[in-house]
Amino acid sequence: IVAANEAFAQLTGHAREDVIGRNCRFMQGPQTEQDAVRRVVESVRCARQGQVELTNYKADGTAFRNLLSLQPVHDSNGVYRYSIGVLSDAATLDEGGREEVERLRRLLPGRFDAPGDESQSVLPGRTPTQRHGEGSYFSTSPL
Repeated sequence: IVAANEAFAQLTGHAREDVIGRNCRFMQGPQTEQDAVRRVVESVRCARQGQVELTNYKADGTAFRNLLSLQPVHDSNGVYRYSIGVLSDAATLDEGGREEVERLRRLLPGRFDAPGDESQSVLPGRTPTQRHGEGSYFSTSPL
């Protein structure tokens, strides 16, 4: 994890400063579905969009249903740099909430300007880790 917002901290109970630099495996536990974890790893390694619902655990050990949406981000030279993950408490989402999560994922940047290349910005004036709407997010480097 290279960045996390306050909503991430509120949802998971993990302080932002405690998760930076860690692999998100620390949120897994005994009921975490390994097939879902494999799909997340594959999405991050292969720079693919993905969405998976899985059981994760908060800092206090409480399990929660996490609807995780992943968006790969490439620089303007086409190099895969990281993925942005949006976490949502799936137990609180109705169909409209799930649609809103999908709309948010589509708003996430898919690329950013490589150093020295200002000509092809997807969202001018924004950096890749800026917040684009509500929701808990983190970004992670490729595994």
